[in-house]
Amino acid sequence: MKKVILDNPYEDLSIFDGINNMDIFKALNCLSGIEKSYKKDELIVRIGEKVNHIRILLKGHVYLYNLNSFGERNIISELKRGDLISGSIVFSKDDNSPYGAVCIDDCKVLNISSNQIKTAERPRCGFTNIIMKNLLFMIAEENNSLRNKLNITSIKSLREKIFNYLYLQASINNKNSFKIPFVNRADFADYLGVNCSALSRELGRMRDEDILDFHKNKFTLKRYPEER
Repeated sequence: MKKVILDNPYEDLSIFDGINNMDIFKALNCLSGIEKSYKKDELIVRIGEKVNHIRILLKGHVYLYNLNSFGERNIISELKRGDLISGSIVFSKDDNSPYGAVCIDDCKVLNISSNQIKTAERPRCGFTNIIMKNLLFMIAEENNSLRNKLNITSIKSLREKIFNYLYLQASINNKNSFKIPFVNRADFADYLGVNCSALSRELGRMRDEDILDFHKNKFTLKRYPEER
């Protein structure tokens, strides 16, 4: 008899690590998991919105952002498939999101009810404990991303800010040539919290000094910049 291989669209998601492939659908059922689609530029989470679902990005890319006192957008991080969307907010005392989440392109999101996981009563779902353990690791990764953002934006020098971000990306990719998530300069500037024209000028100077090279969102680091 020919072996039938089932196509499970969730098996690569970290939240289901340690759960048998055939049991993932059972877990989704008892945790009231549903998919929801969003169009490009549509908001998944609004700033100040009460967050009562665990959201996992299945398709597309999302910017997590906040607004400064002038209403200017500040990109916190770029999310991709498998990432949590404001996951730590679900488990905080104040579950009103300080961040917004907007789709960069068409997106699909898996929503999981947090009530069954957060309840102090004996869970009816046998997968609750392992999913909670996976969520703790995922929230730690989410917090690492926020910490990296804070470390980068706290640097005063524009050149050092640029180089430190690119050096972090090189370390993550384990090579000197890599792509950053931000396809256009305006989004890259929003992430760094700098003026877009100033960013473009400094990148041009760093290329002229043979510190780096770039084309659109592909960068190559060549050497450390000298102190200026």
